[in-house]
Amino acid sequence: MPKAVAENADPRSDSQQQVLRPQPIVGPLSGITVVDLTRVLAGPYCTMVLADLGARVIKVEQPGTGDDSRAYGPFLKGASAYFSSLNRGKESIALDLKSKQDRAVFDQLLARADVVVENYRPGTMEKLGYGWDKLHASHPRLIYAAASGFGHSGPYSKRAAYDMVVQAMGGIMSITGHPGQPPVRVGSSIGDITAGLFTAIGVNAALLHRAVSGEAIKVDVAMLDCQVAILENAISRYAATGEIAGPIGARHPSITPFAGFEAADGYMVIAAGNDQLFLKLCEALALPDVSKDNRYATNALRTDNWQLLFGEIGRALKTRKVADWLTMLDRVGVPCGPINTIDKVLDDPQVVARNMVVTAEDPAIGPLVMAGNPIKLSGFADPSTRVPAPRLDQDRAAILAEIKPTALVPVSVQTTPVIAPAMSTWSNAPRSALQFIEQLRLAIVGGSSQLPKGADRGSFIERARVHADALMSERGEVLGTVISHDLVRLVRSATSSERLEFLSMLSKRFAPDPKAISVAADRWRLEPSEANRASLAAAVEAPRQELFRRMNMAPEGTATLVKLREYLAVQLDANPALHPVDADLKHLFGSWFNRGFLELKRIDWNTPAAILEKLIAYEAVHAIDGWDDLRRRLASDRRCFAFFHPALPDDPLVFIEVALVNQLSDRIEPIIRAPAPGDGDIKANTAVFYSISNCQPGLRGVSFGNFLIKQVAADLMHELPQLKTFSTLSPMPGFRAWIESPETDIEFHLSREIAARILDSTKAMTPREGLAQLARKAEADGYGQAGLLREAYLRLGARYLAGVGSVRGPRDAVARFHLGNGARIERVNWMADLSRKGIREAHGLMVNYLYDLASIEANHEAFANRRPVAVSKAVAELIDLVETTGLSRSLMGQVDAAINLIGRKP
Repeated sequence: MPKAVAENADPRSDSQQQVLRPQPIVGPLSGITVVDLTRVLAGPYCTMVLADLGARVIKVEQPGTGDDSRAYGPFLKGASAYFSSLNRGKESIALDLKSKQDRAVFDQLLARADVVVENYRPGTMEKLGYGWDKLHASHPRLIYAAASGFGHSGPYSKRAAYDMVVQAMGGIMSITGHPGQPPVRVGSSIGDITAGLFTAIGVNAALLHRAVSGEAIKVDVAMLDCQVAILENAISRYAATGEIAGPIGARHPSITPFAGFEAADGYMVIAAGNDQLFLKLCEALALPDVSKDNRYATNALRTDNWQLLFGEIGRALKTRKVADWLTMLDRVGVPCGPINTIDKVLDDPQVVARNMVVTAEDPAIGPLVMAGNPIKLSGFADPSTRVPAPRLDQDRAAILAEIKPTALVPVSVQTTPVIAPAMSTWSNAPRSALQFIEQLRLAIVGGSSQLPKGADRGSFIERARVHADALMSERGEVLGTVISHDLVRLVRSATSSERLEFLSMLSKRFAPDPKAISVAADRWRLEPSEANRASLAAAVEAPRQELFRRMNMAPEGTATLVKLREYLAVQLDANPALHPVDADLKHLFGSWFNRGFLELKRIDWNTPAAILEKLIAYEAVHAIDGWDDLRRRLASDRRCFAFFHPALPDDPLVFIEVALVNQLSDRIEPIIRAPAPGDGDIKANTAVFYSISNCQPGLRGVSFGNFLIKQVAADLMHELPQLKTFSTLSPMPGFRAWIESPETDIEFHLSREIAARILDSTKAMTPREGLAQLARKAEADGYGQAGLLREAYLRLGARYLAGVGSVRGPRDAVARFHLGNGARIERVNWMADLSRKGIREAHGLMVNYLYDLASIEANHEAFANRRPVAVSKAVAELIDLVETTGLSRSLMGQVDAAINLIGRKP
């Protein structure tokens, strides 16, 4: 069976693989140059088709970040398999189209191109000065292709759109699924993909038109239009009969039998599209009476009586396996096929024989399996190995040298390492900072100081070692800043395997010296003076901490190290020796990202689009379903805030979403699905923090301080003085796993009375088994009739959150965050989140953490000093301190104080 990455990766070095890498496709579009400004899916799919047909595609990407999809999973060795599957065979150059120098490069590209393809929102190219009218005037042979949500005309033209939006508006969702069920999204991103295909068709038509007439034209493709175009007989049926098509499952609306059926061991499709095929089908299924039944004599009659007919066919099919029926039906010529899962598709001999499973030999991640080109052309090869997707800015030197070697390619640019795909989300340093670095470099080269020898030669790890050693030995700030910048740039350019080499070097070459520690420790034992203590502390600290501090001097140093730790986190299980490196980065980040450095900003509809897009991407608690959903979450009765760090000015650390309501919320659905409010003043008296998302995986486990929520509450109070209550509606992400863990003593946490009722109700042998029975039944029934389970889960939820039975206190990470910020556990809510995620993680339970502004500091101090957890009286009743004998450490010690805190007398 093909796998995403071949099991035996090529052991050759990157340089060897570059020599042997596949050649670009030769096809009917060879000699055509396409400048590709697209990103994510619709546009890149179009330009991939053009590249598969032989065009040279130069992908122009945003410096530092590149195509957004470089950050989309799944990831292989730190690189996006999603991006790789859509961008094979292309070249990459990073250009800032707002920069005068980069615009000069872009203009040169356009002068040499045949086609430019973009999928920005209409009006964006005009703002940049590259709209169709201007480009056509300056480059009359340049074909302009635009793929957008709603096209370049019409009342919706300026709206943003995603695949789901156009699937909905274009009607395809209304005819997908089963009768009586909610509308269903097509499993593939058909809104984007059809737009990409139609754009590619339009480009080819425009190329033919130019060849015939000499005139270049504009291709304008709207995702919504494409969905309307593929509605097929849904439109013709409505036009002819007035019937509005709806979902009908896996059958055809006007051809019968032409549907999916269940056999003895799985599902298959039968397509008997005419009377002769129907008779052959009946013969193969041994249904002579059905073939003679007048109700099924014609296709129209079969369609009218499809339910009766399907019953007959279904009963017959269940007597044999799918493979048996496929053989029998194929023998008599009835079209049929299995309903394959993806693994079976990739393993299908027909798919393999047609070269629809190809491999891109990526030197960073190994051989990557992807779908081939379905267009087979006589006279042109269809190679099974393709040129991999480019790393960000990979082809800069070659492209610039080709455009204008003397004027546009300074030596420093030609030798700039390429940027690894996995690092594509790193921030781009301000141009002024980079210019400052170059000024320092010129000053050094012109003076007596010299840059480290060997820094520009050898393998990646050899160059990294030279830079690191030089940075650690350099005491001058000027030269140190330049070397730091060069090392940071080198790390940013590294492939996945090279980054792992770099981390391994840090773990060994820049580890503490055991001998030095021993000597310093002996001296301190003999004479425990302050000087000897300082010497011991210096010996214990790993030299790599100082290396990290010096790397942080570079303009992009902080962002680079944060992304390096993000990459490091996924390597720890396989490389436990790297844990000390992770610990050192976490220790430094604890100081660098101290609360005093963070800036709180309000996020609203006027916030730059780049930040809003990150809010959609980073929302980790309750997914944002596109721009319309985001607009609702930023409406007048909602607030959104983000914390930023000066070193990452355009990359938020934390997003906090708030609903302004009139009472403590006990369910998430009314918050995220509430209709938008009308005009008028906000009357709310309660602020509910319903989503708090950490945006930086590289900062996981790093505390930003313990009063983040208090600052947001203070800002809200300043704006809306009538607010009296500040609470969260928070998930309990580990609750279900805790209940189902064999290590959890369910009987210990249930009251004797509830345990007895569970046994009596289920006739189970143990309360654990009985509880599991109740949970399965409730999950199947939608939790509506589950009174006993509700009692048990609310009690278990309260004890889980408070950490009863745990020597380490609260088990739940979200609970630790809010309790550490000074909140108290106010209420555990039943059936609060019935989404798939909510059921999967917590059986639908959520919790309110109350922030009483007068008690935040006291609650924080109590929690920080391992005193009792702050809980409401209602939660204390659920915990039931009197009956419990095994109190958690967080509730142990001063029982009187705990009882007083929660307002409950024993």
